[in-house]
Amino acid sequence: MTKKNNDEITITGYGACAMCHFRGHDGDSRRGSVALSNGRVACPTCGTYTTSIDQQTLVKIGALPAIVRDAVLALIEDKEPNGQALSVNISDGSGEGAVAQGFGPEDVPTSVTIALENDVKVSILFTARDVESAERAVPLTGSTTREAIKSGVAAEADAALSKLTALGFSFVHANTDGAMRRFALVKGYRLSGKPTVLGVRADISWIVL
Repeated sequence: MTKKNNDEITITGYGACAMCHFRGHDGDSRRGSVALSNGRVACPTCGTYTTSIDQQTLVKIGALPAIVRDAVLALIEDKEPNGQALSVNISDGSGEGAVAQGFGPEDVPTSVTIALENDVKVSILFTARDVESAERAVPLTGSTTREAIKSGVAAEADAALSKLTALGFSFVHANTDGAMRRFALVKGYRLSGKPTVLGVRADISWIVL
């Protein structure tokens, strides 16, 4: 099979395909899917390679709003064995702390963090109100464009940017100076006559040594 970092990728057992699981392919999430030694799952049914995800996290992904879930699935799916996503972590701000601060259910923030190869990280942050705004999303212009950034962008960051913009996220800001670099995206809209943008936000960050 394909090699990565001079290590041969081998089959280590059976796996469950997250793509088939969420696309409703009845029984296909485990039909012929195999776990690989690089932590990926290869699926002959849908022809993808995905991050291996535990059952608890699959349940959490399934409970995400469709706008966010589609973004997460796009980020963990690849057509090559040497995929870029390493892990998915989901946390929300519910609980006693949220109640103490007076948050209602629509204001509780949830974050999804996807770790990619080479220390690239994608963070998606939203509340129920943000999701409502994202459902009214329009294309937005930001302080820069990807074409204006000539160097210093990790390949994994570029791939994540392409996947998110294909899903309607707008590239609104970039910090490409110094060691810690960042792309900021949002799926939503800008309040009329104001700089305020409402919607689901995504940050792509990476380190340049």
